[in-house]
Amino acid sequence: MSVEALKGGPRRRATRLSAAAVPRVLPLSVSLFLLSLFIAFQISLGPLKLSASRGLLLVLLVPLTLRVLRGGAGRLLVSDLAMVAFCVWVFLGMTLRHGLAEAIEFGGINTIETLGAYFLGRCMIRDAESFAAMVRVMFGIVLFLTPFALLETVTGYNLLLHLTNAILPSQPEVPPLRRLGLERVQATLDHPIHFGICIGAFVALTYRVLGYGQLAVPRCARAGLVGGVAFLSLSSGALIAMVLQVALLVWSALTRRLRERWLLLALVAGGLVVFELSTGFFLDLVIGTIAFNPDTAFNRVRIFGFALANIRTAPLFGIGLGDWVNLPGMSDSIDMFWMLVALRHGIPAGLLMLIGFLWLPLTLGARKIPDPRVRAYREGYVVTLAALFLALWTVHVWREAYVLVIFLLGSGSWMLGTGPAPHNGPKRRVPVTFSRSSRLSALSGMPSPSRSA
Repeated sequence: MSVEALKGGPRRRATRLSAAAVPRVLPLSVSLFLLSLFIAFQISLGPLKLSASRGLLLVLLVPLTLRVLRGGAGRLLVSDLAMVAFCVWVFLGMTLRHGLAEAIEFGGINTIETLGAYFLGRCMIRDAESFAAMVRVMFGIVLFLTPFALLETVTGYNLLLHLTNAILPSQPEVPPLRRLGLERVQATLDHPIHFGICIGAFVALTYRVLGYGQLAVPRCARAGLVGGVAFLSLSSGALIAMVLQVALLVWSALTRRLRERWLLLALVAGGLVVFELSTGFFLDLVIGTIAFNPDTAFNRVRIFGFALANIRTAPLFGIGLGDWVNLPGMSDSIDMFWMLVALRHGIPAGLLMLIGFLWLPLTLGARKIPDPRVRAYREGYVVTLAALFLALWTVHVWREAYVLVIFLLGSGSWMLGTGPAPHNGPKRRVPVTFSRSSRLSALSGMPSPSRSA
């Protein structure tokens, strides 16, 4: 046996190479999908409005579904069944509330966006290389959007939307609103909140995936750039998502030597929830310090109470697309994704979406993964989904922002196949040998050298 092998040299070199030698190839369908999220063109087909992302997912839905059914994305998961059941329940509820025609229109779009985006992530992101390439492509999109975002936040002029509207009908521009002396950046998305959510969702992924194996300075610089561009949305929801990602990454770094650090964090979080329910301290803190507009933050508190009351009136299939009962003068919009799902489509739909969203990160968090690179990717993935889960209690997402969140959910399923294989059979006894080299190897703990070595 060579001295280099005894010192573990090749293993250390392999680890360094695995961190750097990540192919820059991404399935074309995923690249087109990520680009389509920031293409503002809309084409009307009767009552339907097809954006670039919807059109792409419409084309991909059937082949992706067949691929999942044939085992091309691995075994069926609980989250797969929950997402399919969610779409079926929404279609059934819309049929009962508004008739078949409305169900085909609304339920069809919901199925395209939910299953299309989820199955795209499940089927096309199947290993660490494609996962890293996905994050790299998104980081490139952020770099492209940065000068346009700076122009918009300083001058209020949305150059991208003006250019696209000059070619084809595109997104309407939201009314300007200055905060902190800056204009909120919308770019090509429906709302500045969506710009902040879509860009800010990649802070932890940029740090843990693109930054794997690198020094702290370039890692922090890349993640800081992503967070800075997302901050230009001047959205409290996006800010909450980014603050949570940073806080979870800091917690992971400070407690890395603790085996049960995430269980400890869950217990601390549970205690804080009990404390909040009894005092309301953190709600007052968020409204008073973190929220850009305390009035809209307090309005979300009132929305939560009235939405619960409306859910109780139609717990099974929800109120559909009808109006909900609230106070005069209150906004008709419900800026809480999880509440709106249950309000529109019933408690079962809300529970199915929660199961579909939480099962993957919770299962991955409890899984032992031997590869250090995959563990780093898992941390970025789980931290991102945890932050989005909490942020979606404060904002509502639809269209491009919604499909990106669902795509990210499906894109981490490949990590379930990277853990140690379960061993269900009886332990196999190693045959006893009596050669001199075997006895020496057993005593030294080293494998016996082959004759050709």
